Amino acid sequence: MVLRRVTPEIIEKVLAPVCGITNVTAERSKQLFDTLRSEHSLVRLDPSGALTYREEVRRPMLALLTADKPDGTMRLHESTVAYYAQRTDPTARAELIYHTLMLNRRDDPRLRQYWGPDLEPLLASSAEELPPAGRVWLASMMSLELPDEVIEQGRQEDRERIAGRRVLRSFRSGDFESALKFADQVPTLAATSPLQALKARTLFALDRSEDAYVWLQQAIADFPAFGDQARLAELIWLAAQAALRTNRREQAAAWLENLISTAASVRSPLALVQALTEMTAVASDDARIAKARADLAIALGAVKREEADREAALIRLALARMGPLPVEPWQRWAPRVTYDLLQSIGENVTIISEGGRRKVAEALALSSAPRLRELAASLPENSEPRMLVEAGEASAKEVGRPNPDRHAIDALWELFKAEGTTLAASTLAGLDPEREQWELEAGMEAAL
Repeated sequence: MVLRRVTPEIIEKVLAPVCGITNVTAERSKQLFDTLRSEHSLVRLDPSGALTYREEVRRPMLALLTADKPDGTMRLHESTVAYYAQRTDPTARAELIYHTLMLNRRDDPRLRQYWGPDLEPLLASSAEELPPAGRVWLASMMSLELPDEVIEQGRQEDRERIAGRRVLRSFRSGDFESALKFADQVPTLAATSPLQALKARTLFALDRSEDAYVWLQQAIADFPAFGDQARLAELIWLAAQAALRTNRREQAAAWLENLISTAASVRSPLALVQALTEMTAVASDDARIAKARADLAIALGAVKREEADREAALIRLALARMGPLPVEPWQRWAPRVTYDLLQSIGENVTIISEGGRRKVAEALALSSAPRLRELAASLPENSEPRMLVEAGEASAKEVGRPNPDRHAIDALWELFKAEGTTLAASTLAGLDPEREQWELEAGMEAAL
């Protein structure tokens, strides 16, 4: 009953050795398995062919066995962990995690290594059997509610993860007061905790930007010298946004300079692209703006195609703020990131103003390509979305050629500027590879 599932092989390789029973061959294990299967009041056969004890029988007996024979049950958990460590299918991973938590080995690296969202349905029903620290760990990895008094018995890391899940759940429902309450549930946060940034975002949502700025300054000051640079970059990005929200433009530019240096240590170049893109709009002197634009052209060259597909709006904004030169970033990215914008225009042409539409037409009118000049002539007269979409498609096609018509680039430049994208409420792009799974599952971007 210490085991959640029994098979002939488990009888042979786990139960028999731990119980000191010799001469249990594969054939004898099958006989014992069949005998146990006939005890319908105790077990049921699951779809995998294993026997599982009925919970109403097993759970109270498990508590008694653990209290009466602690050494034997611990040896059985140990042996079961060793058995399942040789396999990687979901059932094996779930059983290894369950028995490791029953051993109270919260530090075992295999817990995080073997964990995946596919294990939630396999472990949720057994959460109450686990020691408190094990229950808290499991709740930190999945949607499992626990009483606060149980959560308080868990480790700092697990408590922060549970609080973070609650914050993001409140974000999705727009309940920012509750989000702040959950963010404050862990009185002293680790310097590198995701909750540092989540609390700042919650304060933004509550229109408490000054409080967010104070919070972020302290979080950055406390950040360890060799801490996760992606976490630090996120805090610096939010500090720059808080400075802008509180009319500290020069300080915002200083934070962005800091971020540009820090983002160089982040795996994805998107973080650097975003920092430089914002610098072009925040810097107050021409020399700094020109340097940001030149560095932005270089940073765009390091972006991967799949990254650009995920962050097409950011790439368009980067191109818009970089300007129509140099040509190379436009050739590489403009054709790839134009079409989702054109799809949006086709559904709602008003996202591009009449002034933006006119500037696109003026740029195309200077083109040497007859089709582009023809579209330029039609744009001011025809307000149908189709005409602007056709102009955008033709321009993107032209820009993707080896020696593109510069006026086609100018047309897309005007189109991207007219989109009116800002970075005011965004998180820092490119950090997904650095985030924990629970952060990615939450989808907090829609909340703000």
